[in-house]
Amino acid sequence: MTRLPTASPASMGVDPKAILDMLDTADAKGVHLHGFTLVRHGHVVSQGWYNPYREDLRHMLFSLSKSFMSTAAGFAVQEGLLSLDAPVASFFPEKLPSPPCANMQAMKVRHLLGMCTGHTIEPNISEDFVGAFLTSYVPLEPGSRFLYNTAGSCVAGAIIEKVTGKHLDEYLKPRLFDPLGIEDYKWERLPGDICAGGFGLSLRTSDIAKFGQFLLQRGMWDGQRLLNAAWVDEATSFHILQPEGSPDWHSGYGYQFWRCSREDAYRGDGAFGQLCVVIPKHDMVIAVNAGLGDMQQELDVIFDALVSGLSGGPIPYDPKAQEALEARISALAIPSAVGSAAAEARRPASLPDAPSGKAEYVMSDNKLGMVGIGVSFGETDGLVIRYQNYDLPVTVGNQEWLETIYDKDSVPATLSQGDRSDRCSVAGTVSGGEWRVRIAYTTTPFIDDVSISFVGEAIRVSLTRNVGFEAMEYKLVGLRKQR
Repeated sequence: MTRLPTASPASMGVDPKAILDMLDTADAKGVHLHGFTLVRHGHVVSQGWYNPYREDLRHMLFSLSKSFMSTAAGFAVQEGLLSLDAPVASFFPEKLPSPPCANMQAMKVRHLLGMCTGHTIEPNISEDFVGAFLTSYVPLEPGSRFLYNTAGSCVAGAIIEKVTGKHLDEYLKPRLFDPLGIEDYKWERLPGDICAGGFGLSLRTSDIAKFGQFLLQRGMWDGQRLLNAAWVDEATSFHILQPEGSPDWHSGYGYQFWRCSREDAYRGDGAFGQLCVVIPKHDMVIAVNAGLGDMQQELDVIFDALVSGLSGGPIPYDPKAQEALEARISALAIPSAVGSAAAEARRPASLPDAPSGKAEYVMSDNKLGMVGIGVSFGETDGLVIRYQNYDLPVTVGNQEWLETIYDKDSVPATLSQGDRSDRCSVAGTVSGGEWRVRIAYTTTPFIDDVSISFVGEAIRVSLTRNVGFEAMEYKLVGLRKQR
């Protein structure tokens, strides 16, 4: 069984109106979902993707990758290759300072997995990230305090790779990915050709749901025991309380899993709204990919809407509610037009000072590394955003999403934050004397809104990114290159 069976929501005790409420509330509150899969009693009861995001596209998971790394640790423990009580320093003695920090010597693998290494400041992930971690100052006794520590997760991943002799994704392939039918995954490598144990994995939304169902079944899949149930229980149980945070970040932490504040649920999660929520009490899993900033609001929407619509057994089939849900899901879409104004006349007539045909512009220095822009007006309107050492050429549809597939090195590093995207979808419109272009990097959470105007021989560019770890608004200028 590589695909979960499907069933109607009502047959699995889920009110379709509750799913509608989740989608409507998310839209109303600006919770920008990209795709979701809802599983109850082992059946997919609802799923959908917001065009141009699609079911077949993998999506960056960010720190949700940590939960997969933890599962790899579970397999290594099960196979006798790893002990949670092994000292972290014992795996890389050549990288230890002399004399080693006493608390570093006391740190065990379980402290890495539990985010309680004794650090008060997270070490940087540098070129030699293992060495940087082992030489960092550890002021507190390991196990005494929670500190979110992606560097520690990466070191845990490096330890797993050392004891297994395989990359994390290679190790998980026959043990987890193949049995669950998870294909076309990618896991970013860190310096030293080591999988990034704390981030870097990209999967499809439906694959996240299968992972959640595997956890819900406590390591069972298709009637076969893959992972010891005791490990799943231990990894997802409360081990340490976070010192502060919003409700779902102050309810306890397991081994690279978060405890939820409601319904005795737990989850893996990643930046900008990537979720794998497991609710054993209701025999339910929900997987979400998104592009948003407030993940507490995202979880509130999910719990508030869905849990109230659950029943212990099947509920009467409501054809109108089911039809309304199906219509809603078929219409899910990221708005393609930037701004609310309707499209104006054919470009470039409504763009003052716009060139006819093709033109190249050289951009002033900027933090984005954008060195030039090429524009082309004609039967097909086009745009080439030139970054240092790579170009991003796109065709811009008139308020219609058009997909571009390109070399993965075409994506700016500030956008990739990991595995570089290999495709995007682009749409545009002309409004208020500006060419407004929306670029959705559909294997990432990132969407760029680019507004372009022309003033004499100059081009003005405003770029706003929906989410990011750094600044998200840029205003740039450039001059037309003379032929």
